[in-house]
Amino acid sequence: MTKRESEDPADRGEVIRRDSPTPYHRQLTDILEQRILDGVIEEKSRLPSELELAERFGLSRSTVRQALQALVARGYAVRIVNRGHFASTPPQEHGWMIQDRAGFLENGIGHHNRRVTTQVLSADEQPFPEHVCHALRITEGSRGLVLVRRRLLDGAPALIGTNYHPPHVEPVIKGSADVLSGEASLNSALAREGFVAYGAQRIIHALGAPADIAELLSVPEGDPLVRIRSATWDQSTVPFDYYETWLRTDVVPLEVATASVASNQPS
Repeated sequence: MTKRESEDPADRGEVIRRDSPTPYHRQLTDILEQRILDGVIEEKSRLPSELELAERFGLSRSTVRQALQALVARGYAVRIVNRGHFASTPPQEHGWMIQDRAGFLENGIGHHNRRVTTQVLSADEQPFPEHVCHALRITEGSRGLVLVRRRLLDGAPALIGTNYHPPHVEPVIKGSADVLSGEASLNSALAREGFVAYGAQRIIHALGAPADIAELLSVPEGDPLVRIRSATWDQSTVPFDYYETWLRTDVVPLEVATASVASNQPS
């Protein structure tokens, strides 16, 4: 640990918000990741132990363990058996962690000085396709807010994403001017209103680019792209978001990590 790391985390505003809808283990993962990015915890230095983190942040050891496992999965720590966890930085090819519940921005694509730009192409109320209604468990033909965005990475078109929000979520998006202008995270805006991702199901296909998508992503029509369809639900298993993303994996690679999780881990 560095000298700065030994200070009281409360002095730096690093506390677990008990009133936040974000699970405790995700809050702790974010705190540790930011410390590593800021150099508070230097690369290759040993992280505090499970017991030390549990006492420092007032969490159970199982919750701390879950946070450390997520940190390893993101590439910001390595675990050495019988020695502990050590800070690291993800490789330059660090991509979109597809099995994580976080969104594109929260997943760290912007790290390594890679600049993410969001362009909102449209945001209006429309009838949902049948497969979207089925995934959101709402009546066929239902209408809701459809948000279409293009994301650029270092100026290169990376993906086109379409989010479908049912009527009970629509006011949150309409009231988030910074999301509608492309300046803020959609996931963060939803979380502030209690819509926190508890789980998601993603279906991935490799397909040729349709004409409209090809034009927006600056690729020839029919070029191979990855299409991801995902439904996200909250802790009560009620779906609140469905998205369809067309992704250029030559710009943003998909990343999959595995980690052992104890059967008694809290959500």
